[in-house]
Amino acid sequence: MKRRGYILLVLFVLLMLASGFGLLSVSALQPQPEGAQSQEHTRTSEDMNAYRSSNILGSAVQNNQGEDIGSIDDMVINVDNGEIAYAVMNSAGFLGLGAKSFSIPWDELEAQPQQGIFMLNISIKQLEETPGLSEGNWPGIGNRQWGMNGQQDQQLYGSQGILETVPGQTRISEDMNAYRSSNILGSAVQNNQGEDIGSIDELIIDMDNGEIAYAVMNNAGFLGIGAKSFAIPWDELEAQPQQGIFMLNISKQQLEEAPGLSEGNWPGIGNRQWGEGGQQDQQVSIEQNAFNPAEIEVQPGTTVTWNNLDSAPHTVTSGASSADDAGELFDSETLETQQKYEKTFDEPGEYTYFCRFHPEMQGIVIISE
Repeated sequence: MKRRGYILLVLFVLLMLASGFGLLSVSALQPQPEGAQSQEHTRTSEDMNAYRSSNILGSAVQNNQGEDIGSIDDMVINVDNGEIAYAVMNSAGFLGLGAKSFSIPWDELEAQPQQGIFMLNISIKQLEETPGLSEGNWPGIGNRQWGMNGQQDQQLYGSQGILETVPGQTRISEDMNAYRSSNILGSAVQNNQGEDIGSIDELIIDMDNGEIAYAVMNNAGFLGIGAKSFAIPWDELEAQPQQGIFMLNISKQQLEEAPGLSEGNWPGIGNRQWGEGGQQDQQVSIEQNAFNPAEIEVQPGTTVTWNNLDSAPHTVTSGASSADDAGELFDSETLETQQKYEKTFDEPGEYTYFCRFHPEMQGIVIISE
């Protein structure tokens, strides 16, 4: 009994750590066999290079000569593993190319988040000579429809419209269970009791790995729960393409008790902006009498936001508690629960800080050259 109680305590702590950031790891809620370890399904990390799909769609694409050659019109997602099989680039209105669409393997695209664009190593001549996609012949999906009860046209698979400059980079296969991201966004989410509990509001894309880190589910207007958003690890969602929905093994009560996402503190991305010249916010949570993360390294011009998630008051005070110059560079007022403090760092250097109420709480902001 003691061992079982310990296991339940560990699961409870894991749940609190995850949901404290709005990351709803449902697997941590499920019963585990005695002696088994809870499996982590989340793909998020503090240093993840991730952005919202809504920021990526519509982004301009340039070639290495600096010419605008198109824009990202859609992404094709393998729903079984969350990988981006390819992006669809539309060239309408660019350099007289005419309205053609091309499937671009994700690894061919080089993201430039500060400029909010993608780079593609291809010439105008190559684009002109490459046949575009036909609407009913997208590689790996054909005319497969999301939410059409399985009715679809014959799937055609071939190389037409695939811009692959490095052979073997594509993730496309004939039996790929793939759909357009534009179809996935807005899809309803149901629990195992058949209750509508929300809809897919956003997909968070891990740019380096070319996969969905998590989906953001919004439950506004569902089951009287109120408007909250949750970060759902992709592996927790079960796609039902014929119905055009996702299943999530969670109860209404669990949703009611789980804290939602705060707008400026999405897991793995904080307030990072796509196409904002590198200027972005960095989030530091204050919880369980600690700064999390305690050490961050950012670029000059970054605004750091501390958010007190504890029930106890805290401060963010520069220097060391024993130093005469403590608080000279920056010193927040007393931060009560859910209160925030912001500081923009322009000069390179290392900035230590502590909490006046709890001097053992210490952190450092490193501004790189």
